[in-house]
Amino acid sequence: MGLEDFISFERLLKLSEDLYRESVSYGIPAVSFTDGLIIMSLAFIASKSRNTLALDAGAGIGYSTLWIIAGVSERCLENCKVVALEIKNDRFEKLGKNLKWVLESLGVKNVEVDVVKGDAVKYLENLEEESVDYAFIDIEKDRYPEVLDALRKPLRTGGITAFHNAIHPKPPPRELFEKAENKPWKSTIIPTEAGILIAVKENL
Repeated sequence: MGLEDFISFERLLKLSEDLYRESVSYGIPAVSFTDGLIIMSLAFIASKSRNTLALDAGAGIGYSTLWIIAGVSERCLENCKVVALEIKNDRFEKLGKNLKWVLESLGVKNVEVDVVKGDAVKYLENLEEESVDYAFIDIEKDRYPEVLDALRKPLRTGGITAFHNAIHPKPPPRELFEKAENKPWKSTIIPTEAGILIAVKENL
């Protein structure tokens, strides 16, 4: 890691601290720092050098999206996009401003960021087949099984989806875990305090 990389990571840490505090002040249960690093790592692994599409469903005011942008930008050469989905009005307005600030602060020029207001499942159902590389999900937990079903078509083979709060404070419906154990999914749980369910889409 060179000096330039260290400065970039230092900037990322500062941004994450600021956005975490702001999320808490809004009453938004933000992911932990450890979970943020995992989200970033998964985004890096799932990304391609070109034409990557990553989603953050339930973006809040941008804390989890920050980590996704960081992961995608480390892998991307051109034509990469991160879409931040949020349905609540007050959060959506702040989300756009924060992500513009994130891109400027990190100096990210190789990733386009779209901020979309709306329902995550409806958005997923309208995406093209095999178009999504990575999806981080942090919406209402009882909708997780529905989201996994909706991801079946747009997530590319080999793509990764990650569901937050797989363990704590209240795990999602058992149906999610049952679906994630069956084709086309291969899944595991990263046992952080909140827990992250990872599902990889495999060939049928």
